[in-house]
Amino acid sequence: MTPYIYTFIRRDLSPEQKIVQLGHACWEAGQIFEAPEKTASLILLAAEDEADLQNIARKLDGRGIGYEMFYEPDYDTGYTAICTRVITDERERAFFRKWDLYREEAKAL
Repeated sequence: MTPYIYTFIRRDLSPEQKIVQLGHACWEAGQIFEAPEKTASLILLAAEDEADLQNIARKLDGRGIGYEMFYEPDYDTGYTAICTRVITDERERAFFRKWDLYREEAKAL
């Protein structure tokens, strides 16, 4: 079975902050969850804002899916990103299909 890690990032952050905040969430998740036997595929999903991210966390709680949600205290930023435990079960993977993959808007030159 292929292992997957699902991450969520807020769309309302700057591109630079998105990278940093995902790094924080994944690093913290890596400290608490068991490592897979092989490299996991990383799936990046979108949350509109902090309220949406907290709603996603409640849905993960309801499904019993472990995750780490990173809280950024600087500039009153709040919760910024989620990183799940490794997911291998197909039913759990199907649960994530309701969310959109994150896509960054390309800026015109």
